[in-house]
Amino acid sequence: MPLISRRGAASAQGFGLNSSGKVEFSPQIYTTAGTFSFTVPIGNNSVIITTVGGGGGGGFPSSGRLGASVGGGGGGGGAGGTTTSTIVVAGGQVLSITVGVGGAAGGYGSGRTGGTGDTGGTSSVSRSSVTLITSNGGVGGVGGTGDGNLGGAGGAGGTGSTSNGAAGNAGTSANGAGWSTGGTGGASSVGAGGTAGLYSTAGGVGGSGGGGGGGSSSGFSPNDSEISGAAGGAGYVKIEMA
Repeated sequence: MPLISRRGAASAQGFGLNSSGKVEFSPQIYTTAGTFSFTVPIGNNSVIITTVGGGGGGGFPSSGRLGASVGGGGGGGGAGGTTTSTIVVAGGQVLSITVGVGGAAGGYGSGRTGGTGDTGGTSSVSRSSVTLITSNGGVGGVGGTGDGNLGGAGGAGGTGSTSNGAAGNAGTSANGAGWSTGGTGGASSVGAGGTAGLYSTAGGVGGSGGGGGGGSSSGFSPNDSEISGAAGGAGYVKIEMA
């Protein structure tokens, strides 16, 4: 099997010259949010690129606010969309890679409603300022509310030409013991969604391109609390030989 180089921190690109003079390279995988560059090895006329947008952040719960004794859990964030395409290139060309940031978890919010998570960032690859391929991030989960004791809706999945990310799941209403739970984050083609906030445990951060889990809450004393959701996972970009 070829070496898989994961980028973001410095790592070897795993290049090797074959008998036809074509420089072979192992798949280059970028999973840290930010901007990077990749120089196409000599002899390669096309590459296969996959991009996945960042996951949306989980929503914040609501409990015991402004006269509401109980409230719902936050919704899970949606996953990033996926695009895979074969791109015509030439050796020596420099490709600019953007890995979308994972959406931040929702904050406290206002009134009886918790804050909604942020949408994940777009992942893309461009050449000379021309975008070659792109995938959109997932939408953040909606905060829970004490108005009617309702869980927040899950965020929609981000769009991609190959597949859309899965939506996050909704948070629940508080049960008879006063506890609500968050919604799980949606999964992308490469990353799992974050786990739901449950009782005293915060929501889990999504994997690469996956949505973050929503937060949980309790409105009954002595456990009255609001436990945060989690951020979505950063996006994903892979470049491999065609």
